[in-house]
Amino acid sequence: MKTKTRKVTVTLPLALYEELETLAAKGGHKVPSYVRWLIWKHLAGQDISVPLFPLKSE
Repeated sequence: MKTKTRKVTVTLPLALYEELETLAAKGGHKVPSYVRWLIWKHLAGQDISVPLFPLKSE
C-alpha cells in the first residue's frame, strides 16, 4: 500500500542553501534528504498527536 504524501517547496537564500549543502555533504547526503532529516528530528522532540510512523494497515 502506498503512503499518501504531499510536496513542500521552500525558497532559501543562496547562502543558507550553500550552508545546508555543506552540512548535508558531511553526512554523505544531498540537501533534500538533509532537510527531511532536520524536519523529522524536530518533530520527534515535539508533543504531536499524529504518529510519525503510523502502523501499516493490512
